[in-house]
Amino acid sequence: MLRLRRDAGSRLEPACRSRGRPVPHCKSARRSVRGRGDARVVDTPTGVSRVDSAQCWKYLARTGSNMKQLSGLDNVFLQLERGNQHMHVAGLAIYDPSTAPEGRVRFRDVLRFFEARLDAAPIFRRRLVPVPIAADRPYWVEDADIDVEFHVRHIALPQPGDWRQLCIQVARIHSRPLDRSKPLWEAYVIEGLDNIAGLPRGSFALYVKFW
Repeated sequence: MLRLRRDAGSRLEPACRSRGRPVPHCKSARRSVRGRGDARVVDTPTGVSRVDSAQCWKYLARTGSNMKQLSGLDNVFLQLERGNQHMHVAGLAIYDPSTAPEGRVRFRDVLRFFEARLDAAPIFRRRLVPVPIAADRPYWVEDADIDVEFHVRHIALPQPGDWRQLCIQVARIHSRPLDRSKPLWEAYVIEGLDNIAGLPRGSFALYVKFW
């Protein structure tokens, strides 16, 4: 079984064990520490050996080279998610498109806005990968293939399109869990706000939720 542990310098190291003992390739790697020096073994207080070996890092390359384990506190919030109790957070903003270039904003402009900023923050690309049999906390793994149109959605309020309808729509969206097989964020462009007093005609709301 291949397990991942974090050393004091916050670097991920693979821990290779089979039924409590290092697997054969780890034994050969241990001998190479005294020989060629192409692997490193570190004994931990719990007796688990961590080995830098080609075979272990090939595993990391297949599953995502940029990995970070979920913190203990975040894992508590993850485990608290039950039924209709979700731990994501969200924000709602309302925009006046007349202030944009050409005086309008199209949905494809919003898609391009998000596409151009996928690398601006880790949250846009990382997804949770559970450890087999839940033996440890999950890991954040960078996902190189992001379907922006899955994450950014376009909807409109039903009539009459007032504050009440907007609040009902946002509450419905917020009550749904995020898809854990994808990076944990969603954005909704909400149109049809024409009967909200004080808003310029054509205004739209942007609701974003993330974990």
